[in-house]
Amino acid sequence: MEMSEFASGLSFEIIPEEVVDRVKLCLLDTIGCGVFGARDTRSKILTDVLRNIGGWNGGPATVWHFGFKASPADAALLNGSFVHSYDFDDQCQEVGVHAGACVVPAALAIAEHMGGITGKEFLTSLVVGYECAIRAGIAFGLSPLSDGWHIAGFNGTFGSTTAAGRLLGLDADQMMNAIGLGATQGAGLMSVQYGSDAKGMNCGKAAQSGVYASLLAQKGFKGIRNVIELPYGGYVSTLSSSYDLQKITSDIGTKYMINEKLALKKYPSVRWVHAPAEAAQRIMRRHSLRPQDIGRVVVKVTSIGKEHVGWRYEPQGITSALSNLPYGVAIMILEGNLSAIYFTDEWIQNPAVLKMTEKIVVQVDEALDKEEPFSMGATVDIITKDGNKYSEWIDYPIGTPGKRPMSKTEILEKFRQLMGEGENANRILECIENLEKVQDARKLASLLHLDWVTMERRLLDLIGSRNLSEVRTILFALDGK
Repeated sequence: MEMSEFASGLSFEIIPEEVVDRVKLCLLDTIGCGVFGARDTRSKILTDVLRNIGGWNGGPATVWHFGFKASPADAALLNGSFVHSYDFDDQCQEVGVHAGACVVPAALAIAEHMGGITGKEFLTSLVVGYECAIRAGIAFGLSPLSDGWHIAGFNGTFGSTTAAGRLLGLDADQMMNAIGLGATQGAGLMSVQYGSDAKGMNCGKAAQSGVYASLLAQKGFKGIRNVIELPYGGYVSTLSSSYDLQKITSDIGTKYMINEKLALKKYPSVRWVHAPAEAAQRIMRRHSLRPQDIGRVVVKVTSIGKEHVGWRYEPQGITSALSNLPYGVAIMILEGNLSAIYFTDEWIQNPAVLKMTEKIVVQVDEALDKEEPFSMGATVDIITKDGNKYSEWIDYPIGTPGKRPMSKTEILEKFRQLMGEGENANRILECIENLEKVQDARKLASLLHLDWVTMERRLLDLIGSRNLSEVRTILFALDGK
């Protein structure tokens, strides 16, 4: 009940300024990841299928990048999937949730559905959503990950549901019903990382579930009461045999998880890849090594790190490459960077990359495993062909709050890189920086599409290449305006 009361009762005026500043940066980062992810082939397939079977005749909610309108539920599913498609979005190390991909698409879809939602109200809903998404899983941490669950698809429903419910004005009792409805829709299997295209969709489904749950609860549809703490079939009792319920609501409303526990990513891919990749980068630069000098690479991580990302690399798809430690380290050794441009159908099958991944061995660091079993730290040993050995230890990936956070400048640079050319990046940035002054959150949504100049250039290129399918997609977007 405490979570329901917090979600329904929080007001903008009592949110600390540093929390407002943080949620704005998280919103900006999420939008950048979403617009970038929408350009991917996987995202286009998902968009085409939903558009074809949905019989869309417009709707209140914007599908990011494409710009056409859909129902709030369909828009939340698509936009949430876009955000997590490159695993470049935020992540909480302690609970495994990708909060932004679940919270922001649901909240913005409901804001467009309702109309007249002020920037302050919208920001408040985001704080509620981020807070509840993280707190929902803090009772049991990452233990469900060891059992094969993709936790983001579960915890994310608490964020999307409470954010959407806050905008709908649900009272505490309605919010409890909504949370119960959202929780029972949670889902996600970690095997999604092996050759599947659906990992991003786990977050999109969580966003969609929040839309359904909040709208149903608003109309009196009953959810599972006290779903978090029920001893049988409850949220935490089902996902873990060991948990501490008090952690969920401890200091709720005074201590904000978005500032203390939510990481933003410098690199795409699962965060367990980041520390090893950075360690390899440091060794290569510090000792002026060349890829052809490498004889063998040994990466030492925790047991769950090895199981989660340390498997032998095979070019099964972009999602697999994003989830694989040897691939990320190989790219860093070969190219000196780990950006999104290296996650394409061409790169994941590159012979030089495949050859380098074969030199990378992932082992369990027994001491680290015992002391910090869920650590994302890593030791990398690079042994050259002439027998020299160079080692580097990274304890926390860049972006870890309180340890190695990304600066505001770095976050803004990442956003501009993800958005690409066009003036929309500046417009979005200005809108978010002044969001508390905005009278209708639909102003932000109206900016989340290809700008007119880019659209015109893209159309001319597509017509010249006779890519009529893509021409129809853009014309559909224009028709929706």
